[in-house]
Amino acid sequence: MTHAAHHFYLLGGDEHAAREFLDERFGKDSETPAESIFHEVYELFRKEDAADFRDRILFAGASDAPRVFAIHAQSFGQEAFEAMLKILEEPPKGIVIAITEHGASVIPDTIRSRAHSVRLTVSASDFDAKKFLALTIPKRLALVADVIAEHKDDETSAPLRLHAQQMMTEIIKEARRETSKERGEILHELTTMMGYLATRGANVKMILEYTAMIL
Repeated sequence: MTHAAHHFYLLGGDEHAAREFLDERFGKDSETPAESIFHEVYELFRKEDAADFRDRILFAGASDAPRVFAIHAQSFGQEAFEAMLKILEEPPKGIVIAITEHGASVIPDTIRSRAHSVRLTVSASDFDAKKFLALTIPKRLALVADVIAEHKDDETSAPLRLHAQQMMTEIIKEARRETSKERGEILHELTTMMGYLATRGANVKMILEYTAMIL
């Protein structure tokens, strides 16, 4: 599937998930390989950091191949976003900017409205494996359909695979609480499905639907 092009991503998740997403979207084996991917990690991203970041982008200049500049910060100073507003709106040709948004981050609406937001992780409160196992098969399949619908534009994307992997991890943890022979066989199947989810281009819909039906 060809991905839509965006010049500014707001990535909802941790640094590890963001790096995996960017590698899948712009890595050397992707459909749109980047000339380079730069990662900058900060405790607090300040106005001074924003000015330096902006200058590096302007110095890099325009390019036919994407050049990705990613910011991973625990928190952001509000003045930092003001310093970056113009570069976020109109970066040089080929420049892609990504900002990792943690749960504690406060991203102004003026910034959020300019970004292509991607949810990379699902919090534990969003998925209850025990309740999922207790559902009937049709209701499990309906829940899977809701998950897929959140990513309807890109059903093989890294965010969806990460979402599914977290779901599968919780399902396996809950399934291990039972020690019957039948459950042992199911655990083997679940572990196999988890392995498939680690593969780029995995058919997440099929894997989750199969999981919903064998539990």
